[in-house]
Amino acid sequence: MTPVVLFNAAFAAAVLFAANLYLDHSNWLAVSSRAERVRIENSARATDAAYFAQCLAQDHVQMFYPDLVTHNATFRDLAQSTNFLPLGPVPNAQTAYCNEGYGFVTYDSDRYGFRNEDTRWNRSVDVLVVGDSFAQGACVADQYTFSSQLSADLGVNAVNVATGSNGPNHYKALIDVFVPMARPQKVVLVLFPNDNVSIPEEDPYSRAMPAELAKGYDPAGVSAQGIEFYEQVRPLLEPSASALEEQIDCQTTDLTYPEKTAQIVKDHADGGSGSSFQDYRAELSEPGRLRGLFTLRALRQAAKNLMNPADSPPVLASPDATYAALDALVTTCKDMCEPIVLLLPTSSYWRPDSRADTYFAAVLSHLEKLGGGTEVKIVDGRSIVDIEKLSDYAPLGVHLSTEAYRRVGRALGDLVSRQD
Repeated sequence: MTPVVLFNAAFAAAVLFAANLYLDHSNWLAVSSRAERVRIENSARATDAAYFAQCLAQDHVQMFYPDLVTHNATFRDLAQSTNFLPLGPVPNAQTAYCNEGYGFVTYDSDRYGFRNEDTRWNRSVDVLVVGDSFAQGACVADQYTFSSQLSADLGVNAVNVATGSNGPNHYKALIDVFVPMARPQKVVLVLFPNDNVSIPEEDPYSRAMPAELAKGYDPAGVSAQGIEFYEQVRPLLEPSASALEEQIDCQTTDLTYPEKTAQIVKDHADGGSGSSFQDYRAELSEPGRLRGLFTLRALRQAAKNLMNPADSPPVLASPDATYAALDALVTTCKDMCEPIVLLLPTSSYWRPDSRADTYFAAVLSHLEKLGGGTEVKIVDGRSIVDIEKLSDYAPLGVHLSTEAYRRVGRALGDLVSRQD
């Protein structure tokens, strides 16, 4: 072998090794930063749970999520035994909701369990807001929720029928029940990238007929079966014993978590790098990681992901559950109400989702195909919320900051008030 060949081979090996080292270090940084964010979040949520158990549980009920019926056998069996499919949290209750750095948010639920003043149902509904936790106003004070902003800014009667963890299957059910009953002038459906999901085949919300769902609800509230369901749910929402391990001073505990928030701000300012190269080098003493450098593991994995995209998180080219919710929105609103769709982007720091733009493109494409004489207006939050900007999201969580909620609310209000 000639010196030139040896040199070229050595040079190629060095380039591959350097490239693999760069990729391995980048992967390690991403994992380390994500682990640190999760650790900080989990620490805050543990304190929140302790605060609820020791300071709120005496007179507040913990949030009930209808999605539990889909994924938890205990709640699914309870829904079957009472012949009631819940569409909201516990009705007429002081409800402990959530905290993402603004303090623990609580609210008094209405006759259906939603986050509204109950008297709003005694008047004609102008705007109905359907969605998940963003539409419900997680985790901010009442004045920042979309329904409250629309009511205050436009002088309309806006109500929300949204609950955290809802998905397109719940949106369709909510539209099927509450649009014909409330007969609003406008309906706002809020979509988020995590709605790009496959719904289990046995999901009760997807299988239920609108007339079956509607049996549990009337203008006065939930049915007798619904009252029975929620009475049996309440004991299941009691705090766990682990929530008593951390002792909380209910008067002095600072639930804005300034130290944790400062850690998040620093990590974001560092580009999410979290740890230094010295920390990475210290971990090279681990046999597995060191062996991975010499076997070019990071490069091989990158090539595998490139050649086999199925190994990456799936992108639903045809998100049928979302399409079903959009179809229900347009069909139910025909000759009755004006449909509006609000698209909200996910934070690149808190919950990056590479599928988001593909999903929203599929949503917009489907809306163009629907037609049928019903125009669907769009508010695209991607032009309002900066996914790279930490201050557009809550201090300690995935939801919007108060300022971002306000900006989106104003844009939504401009569209709602527009007379075409």
